[in-house]
Amino acid sequence: MLGIVAGLFFFAINFSKEDFSINGLIQHFRQFWSGVAVFYSGSGKQNVLFGGNDESDDQNEEVEFDGSEDDLIVLINKERFDRGLKPYKKNELLMQSALEKARDMVRGRYFDHVSKFGGVQPWYFAEQAGYRYKIFGENIAVDYFSTNSVHWALMDSEGHKQNILSEDFRDIGVAIVPMEFDGRKNFVVVEHFGSYLRDLDLSGELCRTKNKQRCAVQVKKRKELDEMLKNIKRKKVEFDDDERDRVIERADNLLKIREQIDEYLQDCDKIKKECK
Repeated sequence: MLGIVAGLFFFAINFSKEDFSINGLIQHFRQFWSGVAVFYSGSGKQNVLFGGNDESDDQNEEVEFDGSEDDLIVLINKERFDRGLKPYKKNELLMQSALEKARDMVRGRYFDHVSKFGGVQPWYFAEQAGYRYKIFGENIAVDYFSTNSVHWALMDSEGHKQNILSEDFRDIGVAIVPMEFDGRKNFVVVEHFGSYLRDLDLSGELCRTKNKQRCAVQVKKRKELDEMLKNIKRKKVEFDDDERDRVIERADNLLKIREQIDEYLQDCDKIKKECK
């Protein structure tokens, strides 16, 4: 299945406000690219995939997903084994973060890496699940109805394939969640990849490369977090009461995450002074 960079393609199609939903997006992409996978390679390691399936064209037909999250992890690790790479470890915290991200998309009727509720980045869900990451990636896909079909489509688009075959990640979590739009059953698939953030080694040689890399990740995360908080403050009035409560809760959670990051960065400041 051919991969198309949707970052360019999104701006080539005029979406009405009513069409800017998962169902509207799928219908537009089906109209122009029937049978073609579309993905967006955003900043970092985030990727989106739209399917061009005909498996659920009959809206009255009850459609089930063929396979499970564990089946998808098996397929991913087979790809890695065939290339001499270490298998990803199934991580329950990333399983939870992938599930919560999928539920968030279903609840908000959106399909994107950035949440409709407060504009939080994908890593927010990992942090909320208790997974403090050194490096993090996300693949999301919609309009596929089996582990085989979504896996081979992901492997056929370069951005998704890079996450699946990365040597930087160690852990994986997957979620497959049903959703319905206009009476038509569909599924959203989320894959979360990560390497857990270890504490800084403050004994011995402070200026070790691993310490500097871990600090750099947290500095970048801190900047992204501040942008998310600004975005929430700026757009809070746009949400209805239920959505506003969820966004305010996320702002509180982000402040807690910021405290953890700031504690980590205090040790980073010590390293920075010692390594001048």
